[in-house]
Amino acid sequence: MEEHESTLRKNNNKIQAIEKKQNDIIYQLEDLQIEEKNRIADQKSFGEKIKASANKLEELERLNPFIENYKVYFGQPGGDFDFAQVSGQQLIEELK
Repeated sequence: MEEHESTLRKNNNKIQAIEKKQNDIIYQLEDLQIEEKNRIADQKSFGEKIKASANKLEELERLNPFIENYKVYFGQPGGDFDFAQVSGQQLIEELK
């Protein structure tokens, strides 16, 4: 009888360990699902910001026709319109 009880305890311990691993996996899955939802929301927000920026650029070009003449200089290394040399945050600070 003791041997049978010992076997039952061992099997019960194994079951509990498996259940713990299962619960851990479930929690990890739930965390991943939350991360995925957040990532999707971030992508949607980023897409909306890109669209708003494109609309703003179009509006600026429409209101300021001279921009069209300077577009060829945008992004030229070392030039006045070399936007890669300046961070977006730095530009915002300079405009304040």
